[in-house]
Amino acid sequence: VTLMVEVQWGGNECGYESIASLRPLGTQKQETFEDFVKDGRYGKIEEFRALMTFEKLRGDLSNVIYSMRTAEIDFYPHQFVPVLKFVNSPLSRLLIADEVGLGKTIEGGLVWTECRARFKARRLLVICPPTLIPKWIRELDNRFDVEADDADPEKLLQHFERFERRPASHSFALVTSYHALRPVKREKSLLQPWLSSVEKISRVPEDLDKWGARPRLLRSLLEWDRPEPFIDLVIFDEAHLMKNTATANHVVGEVFSGASQSVLALTATPLSTKNRDLFSLLNLVDPDMFREESTYNELRERNRPAVLVANALGKSPPDLEGCLRLLDEAPESAAKDNLQEELKSIAASSELPEDKRIELIGKAGRLNELGTFMTRTRKIEVIQAKVVRDPVTLSVSPNAAERALYNGVLAMIRKHVAERGDALSLFHLIGPALSMASCLPVMAQKVRDGSKWGDFSDLASLEADFFELDFDEEFVGEDS
Repeated sequence: VTLMVEVQWGGNECGYESIASLRPLGTQKQETFEDFVKDGRYGKIEEFRALMTFEKLRGDLSNVIYSMRTAEIDFYPHQFVPVLKFVNSPLSRLLIADEVGLGKTIEGGLVWTECRARFKARRLLVICPPTLIPKWIRELDNRFDVEADDADPEKLLQHFERFERRPASHSFALVTSYHALRPVKREKSLLQPWLSSVEKISRVPEDLDKWGARPRLLRSLLEWDRPEPFIDLVIFDEAHLMKNTATANHVVGEVFSGASQSVLALTATPLSTKNRDLFSLLNLVDPDMFREESTYNELRERNRPAVLVANALGKSPPDLEGCLRLLDEAPESAAKDNLQEELKSIAASSELPEDKRIELIGKAGRLNELGTFMTRTRKIEVIQAKVVRDPVTLSVSPNAAERALYNGVLAMIRKHVAERGDALSLFHLIGPALSMASCLPVMAQKVRDGSKWGDFSDLASLEADFFELDFDEEFVGEDS
């Protein structure tokens, strides 16, 4: 039984309080948290909720995900991994390299929600291939209640000029494309002094007025030297399009990364053909840390054991003894010691449930020193709503005209290879064969236009030596 007493507060307000919570007026004793617990003096749930709401509104809680339950999305834990990485990143810049189909667009929207809650961010720019612009606008609106507009260089320049006049209050959410922003060769030549200079170059207004909207926008951003960034968060979707440092797409990355407070680069293929691809992307995300490729190579070598351990744990069954040998080569850390102890315990018991294996993959990934700058989730690590591909082989019987076109194109390629003096290999034929198996009418149109290996007149004049049937009975494609 709790004894309650009526208390008269100021302003004629009355209320009932526990007698244990009352103290004589003027008590000077400095009470500790232990004193409150010992006396059973706890606050009310309403007071706790009010305090938590206040702290959330301040945006200072590092262990609270503000974007959770605020978006029209299904909850998948892996989509909040980049959010946590971004929140804990010292520069709020991150490369998200999740595999295809794991929801990188959703992750970008969640990060923007966090930026708005924590940093009072008001200016968002998404740069993506042209075909993805409608998708981004739709997803931001439907799932995150963000009304984004399609933007070209002219519209972006208008927003920049308004921002120059009133930087503290200007806001926007815009989606544009690499194609719209990348400078053509002449424009890139004009911008070269600004691109190659470490120091900001002073503006010459009368000269700038003669420039078109795109180079003028890029030059204005390169010259911007005030502390307030033009963009609070820039999201580079399909960021691998910027990996080649000699391209205009890379210029777009340099300019808009430099003009942004926070950067999010999204790609499923951070590595295409060489390690420098990943370095180029990390250089755009954090140019100060990855200014020199030697720094990246050093980190990559230190990370090799951790990456190999994560890959080994992803196999079924995992080679636990091999993982332990690899960990011996990893740099010393408390996280490494803990993982080694867990692996030894599991190896002794010979039991490794699926959820525990996923947990171990995550711990191995956290040994990766590049983890501060990038995150990558693989489909094998996702337990909930795992994507399953069910390929179906579709056997097709082509008619005489289709068979003639199919074999004629391959024969034409053989002839062209022979005329160049090259040795014919499977690689010469497999690409066109797959294209024709996917959609023969499209290949017919390319041949008709003369854009692929020749035209119909070349087909008609092929010598018999080059015209060989590739499939006697069956024409096989794949329906994915």
